[in-house]
Amino acid sequence: LICVILGAESRDIRNAAAQKLLDWGFATYGLYTAEGGSLDPLRVTFGNTDNAALSYPKFTAVLPKSDLGSVEHMVTLPESVKAPIRMGETVGKITYTCKGEALGEIPITATETVNASTEAFLTIAKSLNPTTVSEGDRLTYTFVIQNFGNTPVVATDDAVVTDNFDPILSDLAVTFN
Repeated sequence: LICVILGAESRDIRNAAAQKLLDWGFATYGLYTAEGGSLDPLRVTFGNTDNAALSYPKFTAVLPKSDLGSVEHMVTLPESVKAPIRMGETVGKITYTCKGEALGEIPITATETVNASTEAFLTIAKSLNPTTVSEGDRLTYTFVIQNFGNTPVVATDDAVVTDNFDPILSDLAVTFN
């Protein structure tokens, strides 16, 4: 605490007023402290590893002593992040409140670097049209294959797409777009 007394008639009066004010301040207010630490790793997509370790710093706030037990915190983190992630990069936050009033927030940061994968990462989505057919009707399957990786897939990679049809289909025609 810092105390400034102006207009006192003497040094003794100024010192007594400052002492009284400081005594009141230390008796009335306290320091809330939440130590820093780590959280469960965050899932990383398209990275050279699947998770990133996380940490957060210490948080402090001066509050009335009667409010020290009323502090709440909320962690805000995405379910996953896309690589690359750099050590020290902010990926979320912790917000502290007391009786509905914001006290402040601290960053949640990655404690390690996760580089982007150097491989192809294929996803396949399949749709059917129409969803109900009778014998002899035409049925169209649409496959959407996407590469979310950092390396293209080429014919020499011998990528194979398979699907099990039940019942087994016959007289199939395949069209590539």
